[in-house]
Amino acid sequence: MAAVFLLANGFTNTEIGILLAIANISSALCQPLIAGIIDRGGWLTNRRFILITGTAVCAVGAVVVLFALSSRREHS
Repeated sequence: MAAVFLLANGFTNTEIGILLAIANISSALCQPLIAGIIDRGGWLTNRRFILITGTAVCAVGAVVVLFALSSRREHS
């Protein structure tokens, strides 16, 4: 899905591969770190982390949609 979106926005296959590789590597490095923080206890629980990341994903999605809509209006 990400590759299709990026291709439609003018990225080359090489650029898409590099971006996805960076995203996957950073995910693999961050997951153990975040899991260690959650396992310690305290204010950051699984539930709160899921709520925080879900909210962040929704916010970024809304920004992308608004950007796409404004971009379409400018080209019309």
